[in-house]
Amino acid sequence: MNSEKIGKWLKIISNLSFTCLVLGFVIFMATQIFSTITDNQKLIDSSNVNAIALLIAGMGLPGIAIQIISLLDVNKKKTYTVTCKCPNCRQLIDIKIAED
Repeated sequence: MNSEKIGKWLKIISNLSFTCLVLGFVIFMATQIFSTITDNQKLIDSSNVNAIALLIAGMGLPGIAIQIISLLDVNKKKTYTVTCKCPNCRQLIDIKIAED
């Protein structure tokens, strides 16, 4: 096997394992929430409800971190470089364009 096939299969296996992990976590959370709602004793005991709330809040933390990090790059201006041929002398010219 060459390295392209190995890389392709590693990517497929990692995507499938991540999908199974996320699906398993969602099924686990669904069973926990369903069992807590249906059992009155678990609903009265606040530790189960607090654990579910903390797990759901923990799932949202990566998205919050990404949003905060993306706010740091708001004021940076992007610079683009264009290469084209001069119509008169046919030499390549680099033109730098900065975003306003």
